Amino acid sequence: MQDELAEIIQRVRVLEASGASGPALEMLAHALARRPDDLSLRLRQGVLLREAGRVEDSLTHLRGLAAEAPRALWVGIELAASLRRAGRHAEAGETLQELLTADPRQRQALVARIEAAAQELRYDLALEATEAALAALPGDLPLRLRQARLMLQRGHVLAARDRLEALAAECPEEPETDLARAQSLLDEDPEEALQLSEAVIARAPDRAGAWPLRIAAARMLWRFDAAESWGAEAADRFPGRIGITQARFATRLALHGPEAALALLPDAPLAPARLIARGNGLLRLGRAEEADAAFAAALETGGLLPAAASGRIAAAQELDRVEPVRRDLYGLVARHCAAGHRNGDRIRAEIEAQIGDWPRTERICARLLDRQGADTSLLHLQARASLALGRTAQAETSLRQLLTLDPAHCRGNELMDTLCLASGRPEDYLARRLKQQAHPDSTRARRDVELIRDLDLTGRHDAARRLLDATLRIARGTPNLFLANELTARGRPEDATAILPRVVRSRRNMIGAPDRATTGAAQLARLFDFETGPPLAPSVIPPTGPLAWHLARDRSHGQREWTRRAGAVWRWLAAAPADAAALEPWLRDGEIDRLRALPRPCILATTHFGPLVFSILHELYDDFHYLGARSAANPATDNLGRLIPAASHPKQAAADAMRALRKGSIVLMTHDMPGPAMRRGPGGGLARGRLFGQPIGLLDTMPKLAAGLKLPSLMLQPLWRDGRISFDITPLPRPETGEDGQAWLDRWAAAYLERIEWMMRGAPENQNLHAMLWRWLLFTPLSGKLRYTPAAKASTA
Repeated sequence: MQDELAEIIQRVRVLEASGASGPALEMLAHALARRPDDLSLRLRQGVLLREAGRVEDSLTHLRGLAAEAPRALWVGIELAASLRRAGRHAEAGETLQELLTADPRQRQALVARIEAAAQELRYDLALEATEAALAALPGDLPLRLRQARLMLQRGHVLAARDRLEALAAECPEEPETDLARAQSLLDEDPEEALQLSEAVIARAPDRAGAWPLRIAAARMLWRFDAAESWGAEAADRFPGRIGITQARFATRLALHGPEAALALLPDAPLAPARLIARGNGLLRLGRAEEADAAFAAALETGGLLPAAASGRIAAAQELDRVEPVRRDLYGLVARHCAAGHRNGDRIRAEIEAQIGDWPRTERICARLLDRQGADTSLLHLQARASLALGRTAQAETSLRQLLTLDPAHCRGNELMDTLCLASGRPEDYLARRLKQQAHPDSTRARRDVELIRDLDLTGRHDAARRLLDATLRIARGTPNLFLANELTARGRPEDATAILPRVVRSRRNMIGAPDRATTGAAQLARLFDFETGPPLAPSVIPPTGPLAWHLARDRSHGQREWTRRAGAVWRWLAAAPADAAALEPWLRDGEIDRLRALPRPCILATTHFGPLVFSILHELYDDFHYLGARSAANPATDNLGRLIPAASHPKQAAADAMRALRKGSIVLMTHDMPGPAMRRGPGGGLARGRLFGQPIGLLDTMPKLAAGLKLPSLMLQPLWRDGRISFDITPLPRPETGEDGQAWLDRWAAAYLERIEWMMRGAPENQNLHAMLWRWLLFTPLSGKLRYTPAAKASTA
């Protein structure tokens, strides 16, 4: 009888550890039938009721136990946990305080108070509670380890790492210390994180927490097969563990897609963490209604969870009901705060950032940082908001504070790089990226192919080749999409194919430019034809994608699919001509009439969406011409029709442009013609100006033609405004009577570059700092190829 009861209890523990609360409750009923007065079994019943989502039943049960055994410590602790889950935060705090009043050194109650603050993301309060606990229990190793982990969660990585190194020196064989060290190194050195997690598994095979870290490190190193194999092994050893399931879910999602990932999740009822994973998988499949239900269930059974709230907003964006869901979430936050939750603003900040309400995001983050102190997640949100609002100085201040706490913070470093480029500081950008190469095993360095291209742009071709070869050696044949893209662009498709992840190897258009199936003019309308349209690769979507959601008349397919297709349309518009009729739905009312009213003849200048302008104008003007660079650097102009190729024959291009203008035509030029790149030999005769204070030399063909033929020249730039394309048309200067020729060229270039700088500093949806030609302009001053004459120096001073 006793052995049978022990076996039942053991099975309950296994089921509980695996997250199967419902079956565990059923099994526990058999044990309670044999020992109905066993306090520990009745306590487990209250816990399992909570974990099964029956929070009110759990509260009723635990309150009954507390009345029967008022001095039972664990009953009070679990009652406080159920009160928190029910959103009664103040009552939960009072319950813990009663326990600590009775015994201030009660370790379990001290730990529960720490965890309560951490669950609310109030890491400042959790750290204060840890200090108080250590004052009561000095030298407690698990508490000191928890303190370091809280510092990691807050983003104070360097300080946490110092604490962890000290703990490792004191207790060199402590598995949890090594796992925390591995967590702190996951971004900066995933190889070392992998080694630490494997060492823990070798020393302590029963340590389930080491396996998710091992799998995550392998995934970051693009060792997907190993991650999948280890995930299966961990699931066999520790069936149903939530952390292991989450790690396997992420691997399956990357390797096989959302359907395969969802198959890993057990049937309902699910714990909140699994509900969130299920919601994310359903979102990837476009099943937004089901995803929203999963996120809502996680909020109902798990309390105020930021990931679940963000998931509901993502589903709402798919279903075009953001405002109702936003109101629901704000109401939920208000109810929790009224019941004692101490961090409702943190949830509000995440919601507003996801929606894109940057003024509100910035205000909330400033308030939180003043109240709670430095937190890298908040600093990153604040920097994103400030940069989106054009407050680059404030954004940089936030980012510098963030990177002081966590120098390897991936998203922070990426945002700082964007800020440097958008501020016209390419030298700072290059210095930062080269410094990151001091950690070649870091996640950032392994995908740093942008730096290879940028070194080429500055003329450092040998350094670019060395970095490419070094990156290829680091990859060691492991799948690496970023490196595969670069190898393909450099004419090494065999090398690219060898390291291209198999998850994308079969998909179309994952590398290189869009193929003919999606760039032919007849295919533009089909991009939004869900029944017969060609398949499109889920490659990187530009910032314009979410705006294009507003273009959709039928939103039944959800924002994610619309965004994907709209991003393809925008790339298409920037790469190939189209029919004006096909473009009309994307233009604001009256824009075609403004283009028809352009003077003839005239010279137009535009930025990186020159082909889009050409697509429209060549339909309006039969003899419209496009002066562009057909070259390896700009292959997208191959099919532009009336193209005057400036790159291959600059003198002939000038003669062709003059003939077209004399016949009354319009000639369009783009800024893909920085002088040193397009003109070999002597560097004189350039139109010179400054971009972000740096000297730039442009081909002088267009301003010379404008002066010689006495023609107007205008800057014409397509912009996204309220989900439609409009055009900013700005006259460029005309030469004054008796004006020196070089002075005129420089004045024209200064006005032109001023508009370029305005665009680069503008709204993210209207800039493209990753476009090769924009980067060409940014990095040209660093190449050392510009020749400076006394006149040029004076004109650009």
